[in-house]
Amino acid sequence: MNKNVGMKIVNPLLMISVLAQMVTGIILGRGFFSAQVNTWYKIHEYNGYIFTFLAIAHVVLNWSWIKANFFKKKKAITAPGQNTTVAR
Repeated sequence: MNKNVGMKIVNPLLMISVLAQMVTGIILGRGFFSAQVNTWYKIHEYNGYIFTFLAIAHVVLNWSWIKANFFKKKKAITAPGQNTTVAR
């Protein structure tokens, strides 16, 4: 699968999963629909597994960008006027 196609699939699904976790968390935390708390808990739990899988896929698909932006090699700083080339 092409990386861009993968990101076009994973990113929207990840956003939906985040929203579902938020909504089910609020429902469980506030006690809404208390008669069906077991159903909401199961939705929250299984969506948590889906969210974890999608988050890992998101990181894998974006690993080259993460490496380029967060694991940059530090450039050596030299004083002005100093030559860093080695004379032969």
